[in-house]
Amino acid sequence: MPILTDVNIRTLECSTNWNIVVNSKKELVFQFDLIKFNDEELSNMRIRFTNPREEWSLYWDDIKEDWFDHPNPSNPIELISEITAKPVGNQFKVSFGGNHEVGWSRWGFNYNEAELLTK
Repeated sequence: MPILTDVNIRTLECSTNWNIVVNSKKELVFQFDLIKFNDEELSNMRIRFTNPREEWSLYWDDIKEDWFDHPNPSNPIELISEITAKPVGNQFKVSFGGNHEVGWSRWGFNYNEAELLTK
């Protein structure tokens, strides 16, 4: 499967169940029931991020119209509805957006490389 760049990560669409199947300093691997990549629906797919670091999570407060530290950083998003990535120096930053009981939330981290894997 292809190495994912910051450009084609933005083309991924998902609004399905997900979980983390590997969580280490070397890699972070997500399992998705269904994602859409290049207009093709793929089931039971994984995305692998190497050397994940500098994790963060925020939620949007509609009343204050500002971002705040997430009250549940271990589970900041229940349903991922968007994924974005951008280059930052010699690494990348990925951000996941989705709903949580506290409201719209974003969660992300820096990484070296991302790859789309079959299960």
